[in-house]
Amino acid sequence: MNILKKQALLVCLFLLLFIGGLAAESNTLLTSEDITGYAIQSYEFEVSGKTTQFALRSAIIPSDGDPVWKSEDAFLKALNAKRQTLVNKQLFLNVDYEYSFTSFSDGIAYYTVTFFIEDSNTFLALPYPKFDNDETGFLFGVKAKDTNLLGTFGLLNLTAYTSQNDGTLENWDDREDHLEFDVTGVAIGETNLSLNFLYERQKTSNPDGKIEYDVNWTGIRLMETKLAFSFDGVIDPSATTQQFNYDINWTGLDLFGTRVSIKTWAEYDPSTGFEQMNPDIHGFSWTYGPFKQNEGRYTLSNLLEWNAKLTNLKTETNLIQHDLKLFTRPLSFKITFLTNKKVADENLHDATLSTTLGTNFKIPFIGWRWSTSFTPGVEYLYGRESLAQYLEYTNTISNGGRVNYLSSKDKYREGLIFNFKHVYRDYQSIEFASKSYWYVESNITWFPFVVWRFNPHIRFNGFYSGLNPTKYTFLPSDGKNVSEYFRGYLSRSDAITFEDGGVPYAGVLNLNLMVEFIDFGFAKSYANPFLDIGIFGNPDAEQGYSLLATAGMEGWGVLDRFPSHPMRVSLGFNLFDVMDAMKGTIDPLDVEWELSVSFELYF
Repeated sequence: MNILKKQALLVCLFLLLFIGGLAAESNTLLTSEDITGYAIQSYEFEVSGKTTQFALRSAIIPSDGDPVWKSEDAFLKALNAKRQTLVNKQLFLNVDYEYSFTSFSDGIAYYTVTFFIEDSNTFLALPYPKFDNDETGFLFGVKAKDTNLLGTFGLLNLTAYTSQNDGTLENWDDREDHLEFDVTGVAIGETNLSLNFLYERQKTSNPDGKIEYDVNWTGIRLMETKLAFSFDGVIDPSATTQQFNYDINWTGLDLFGTRVSIKTWAEYDPSTGFEQMNPDIHGFSWTYGPFKQNEGRYTLSNLLEWNAKLTNLKTETNLIQHDLKLFTRPLSFKITFLTNKKVADENLHDATLSTTLGTNFKIPFIGWRWSTSFTPGVEYLYGRESLAQYLEYTNTISNGGRVNYLSSKDKYREGLIFNFKHVYRDYQSIEFASKSYWYVESNITWFPFVVWRFNPHIRFNGFYSGLNPTKYTFLPSDGKNVSEYFRGYLSRSDAITFEDGGVPYAGVLNLNLMVEFIDFGFAKSYANPFLDIGIFGNPDAEQGYSLLATAGMEGWGVLDRFPSHPMRVSLGFNLFDVMDAMKGTIDPLDVEWELSVSFELYF
């Protein structure tokens, strides 16, 4: 018996020595000189609340996986960026993480990262009284909102109200009844669902009311492929025709070892009883690639769209070459051919053939990204004796930045977003010189600092067009009403009649001087004096431009347990009306002003 005990003791001692040797060897290996990379082997989430792990993984883990970081500083920077991504959602009371060593192989240290998440309250249902003097007037209703529906980061909006539908406050003759149900970005398994239902009725102008609907479902797995579809429409009993549109996209198909995607869509104007569908537009497209050809990789796509009774036919063909390089610089290359044909005619109505060559650079010292492309093209137009040849240059500069919330418990922010775009198209012949144009466009959002309780921030949007300036509405890439860039002008304002049309150049600066006001313990409030200034090219004005300016005050209120539901009350005044009132030119009661209430910050 004693012999057995001695043997067992010897075995235990041998195992301890062996394990200790391995540990010593491991510790010897894990020196900064021997570690060539840092990687995440697995994620764990400890969630206090309803947020699902699937939603968290989708938010912080790239679809193609995390890279291997070359240094510990880069590794920690990436982890902090992942945490910041979650903080920016403003859905959590607390977000933290820790990481622990898991294994070591081929010079790479692998870690398990654990995120600790404390959910906030995201569902809020409140009476919904509102007033604005623009289009709505008085409004009474109820509003329910969830910014993390089913823990999937989905958004729910349910709104029901009756409004005066008259910002002049004169009467209730065209009262509006409104019911809206909106769900956006809800994850169902690996799929994503969005749907919207809207019912509106105006007592006088549309007593029968109308229904608008929109359904979008993506990521539906069908064996090894994925299906996405959407359909939307309008049902209006008082109209002679209705609206119905659909879009179906099927990706991941395989043809001889190459990926294929197909898509079809249509627009209909059905009769009121849907006895006749009355098709307006049908379309079909496919994409094949990447595939190998002559030691290169290419993607080929084609689009075909025709309208009712085949009176008009449009096509678009693209050929993209991948993996092109000039020395070590990656290049993009694309050939595009567009046609438009009236079926009844024997000849093409118009056609365009172009090639685009582009690349991008990281700007030294500041790290911003400059992308540039060059496109020679030729246009054919039926009835013209010669072809219109042009050269187009496009340049964009972006810092790839974002604005970060400093914590989940307040509305202080820091960061810079900078985007600049320049487009120049030069037609080569005198016959088409009048079609040449160029423009520059920029948008900047900047939260420079937080000092004590003070957090100023600015936003700029502007553009300038030259060389036979094409007059764009503000902005070339945006179709918003100019009044939406100002807090103090009504959409029906006489002061923005010209500025809301085509202008050769324009710029609008929004300045916020936000400061924390009162901390109630269960909620925080903020005061935000603001100034909005705009300049617009106006050839009819004596000085060649016109100015717009508003100023006022916003009040924000945020419940501590509901950080994703800020309430904002804004009161703005037309500054030029205020100046005229101070001079006695107009009555103070005639000063234009705008009052609005919302559950979203202006920017």
